[in-house]
Amino acid sequence: MSIQDKRYHLAFLVAMEEEVRNLLRQDNALLDELEARVENKEFADIEAALQHVLDNAEQIGKTRFLTIKLPTTVREDHNVEVDCLVVIMGIGKVNAAMATTLVCSQFKVDMLINYGFAGAIGPVKPNTIHVADSVSYGDVDVRAFDYEFGQVPKDEVYYPMPGKFTQALIQDYTRYSRQVGYGRVITTDAFINNTEVKNKILDGVREAQQNTGSTSELLCFDMESAAIAQVAKAFKKTLIVFKEISDGADESADESFADQAYENQSQALHHAINFLFIALPRIYIGIMKKREQERG
Repeated sequence: MSIQDKRYHLAFLVAMEEEVRNLLRQDNALLDELEARVENKEFADIEAALQHVLDNAEQIGKTRFLTIKLPTTVREDHNVEVDCLVVIMGIGKVNAAMATTLVCSQFKVDMLINYGFAGAIGPVKPNTIHVADSVSYGDVDVRAFDYEFGQVPKDEVYYPMPGKFTQALIQDYTRYSRQVGYGRVITTDAFINNTEVKNKILDGVREAQQNTGSTSELLCFDMESAAIAQVAKAFKKTLIVFKEISDGADESADESFADQAYENQSQALHHAINFLFIALPRIYIGIMKKREQERG
């Protein structure tokens, strides 16, 4: 059966394979298989085995697709597996839009999740997860024609997430950790590593907030989520976005990001994965309730 024939509870939309490795490790059957192959000397170690999986992912254009099953418990004695499509988009808004369009048009998926690294707008707080209440563009400017900063013409100024549901996920997570932020993620095609550039973008976003009455706290920068959200809105798909901070979107960002993403891959996005697994029971229950409603 083709991977496009199956229905998935979740599609994870991520930019880089470095953001996927620890997610793949959570599929118990896959991990057992890879560890056995390492033991049989097919691969030097588990990292080489994971790289083999990534290198042999199915592709449509430049977008790579993998499937995994994630375990969760929805009641004390009821263990389930969540069917997931893992989508490695590539970096930037165009890659994100192409990949999200493929997922929404050619796969059967109930919910979209975008997670990954982001640059903090305020002070860098280690181990903090930032959960989006909304996402917007930080490099779209058509104010000359009476649109707001960040607004694609005839589209939204910002793209809201499902508020009550997202806040419930945060409430679940705070039983584990209080280190969680809730607010706006700003998307640009530039890796922000300059304080002057960062502040100029923030001035535009704050102007749009003032004009529209938005009170979202400005949390962090990424390079994909607003493009994902724009496409998800067009296809009427639910999207959740959460980020783990890799840098301060300032002059030290290059080094900080490289350390988080490339030098410490076994621990990369550890807190994002924790957030996911704490959120997974509520996400699964919500999806199954929606499926029941669809059946009538």
